[in-house]
Amino acid sequence: MAAAATAQIARAAPLPLGGCVPLRRGDTQLYRAIREAVPLVDACICKIIRLCGGVAAACDDPEAERALRQFLEQVNVGRGQRGINAFLDQYLDSMLVFGQAVGEIVPTADSCDVAALLCGRVEDVHIQEGDGPLDFKLCGQDQYGQVKPLPHQNLLLFTPFNPEAGSP
Repeated sequence: MAAAATAQIARAAPLPLGGCVPLRRGDTQLYRAIREAVPLVDACICKIIRLCGGVAAACDDPEAERALRQFLEQVNVGRGQRGINAFLDQYLDSMLVFGQAVGEIVPTADSCDVAALLCGRVEDVHIQEGDGPLDFKLCGQDQYGQVKPLPHQNLLLFTPFNPEAGSP
């Protein structure tokens, strides 16, 4: 397997700066604590995710379908997990618990293939809003602690669950 380029979504303490809106809200720690303290809450979230099932893909070309299925079953999603369904389970978990999710496509070092699909912690990401509702960038902390737009926006996925109008 090819080496992965550095991931953009890194765990860091966010610093709201220069027009960036942190996705971190005070309630993320509370939601985690509730889930740990009340096993029924955790079981319900896990059951909803299981009920959603998974995804499958099909192609007219048998060779392309074989390659696609192999990718979907084997793609690295971090922390010892593989497969698109493991990624989607993590993403949906974040959507259900925090009301938003963030993910990243990590290319191989030569940028010719996908090395991994990763879910990020929503509290580590900021949104820098632009002039219009479609103009925004996802930001994170650089090595100096400054909040800056992440360099490869096209490799990032952000989904708010039922967002309020005018709010990320």
